[in-house]
Amino acid sequence: MYNIGVGLRLLELAYLMKPVSVAVMKSVGRVPVIEEELVRGTEVRLPLWLAIELEKEGVVEIREPGVKEGELRRVKFIQMQQGETLVKLDEFFYIRAKRWLKELEEEGRKRFDVAALTVVEKARRDLHDLYRVRLNKIIMSTVLGHLQSVEKSLSNEERLLARVLEHSLKEWAKYLGLEV
Repeated sequence: MYNIGVGLRLLELAYLMKPVSVAVMKSVGRVPVIEEELVRGTEVRLPLWLAIELEKEGVVEIREPGVKEGELRRVKFIQMQQGETLVKLDEFFYIRAKRWLKELEEEGRKRFDVAALTVVEKARRDLHDLYRVRLNKIIMSTVLGHLQSVEKSLSNEERLLARVLEHSLKEWAKYLGLEV
């Protein structure tokens, strides 16, 4: 049986393992986990999970940002214009968007920044609109048996959802004696 919760958690872990570019802000010498020397003023690639921890300590600054408001709004606008076609999304689009929204909200709350919290709410609405439009298209493609024609445009998260949905629909048809 497919479990979407487990699948999404595994995708989040895969995302955290991806290497990202970081600017080294403080020299700390060799880092045992990666056997890389971190020298101030250099740029290196580190697994995202390590970059996040080192950024918290002020050692590095992550150069590859998550989804930003402009990107989210642009993707939503293009998707709304495309009709039946699904716009190709980055492989971890929703995980990046979720991470950015969480960081922005935490920072806004910590600094009592109403403008940042307003951006979060607008971005959540944009993400919800994008999710709704794309979900409808994914469901229709799955129900009609055309999932392979749209798979290349799906993010990893959507691909997981589509496969779980496809599996569930096949099980339902099998249960009803309508094997297809």
